[in-house]
Amino acid sequence: MSPPSGSRDGTDFDTSRPIWLQLVSEFQRRIVVGEWPVGERIGGVRELAAELGVNPNTVQRALAELERDGLCRSE
Repeated sequence: MSPPSGSRDGTDFDTSRPIWLQLVSEFQRRIVVGEWPVGERIGGVRELAAELGVNPNTVQRALAELERDGLCRSE
């Protein structure tokens, strides 16, 4: 995967898959390895988008998918 322009955390994106799907996988990884502990706030959409160098709508779509799967919730 090639890094997107502006990516601040070194996340690489594969141009053959939608970025929002790749973010779902990355966010799931962060949950599983404990980077995002259960019950802790993970940051806002704009904050995450800036960290990752992507559009906030892309982050929102990935988080909505995680919420649908019961892995996070919005407050």
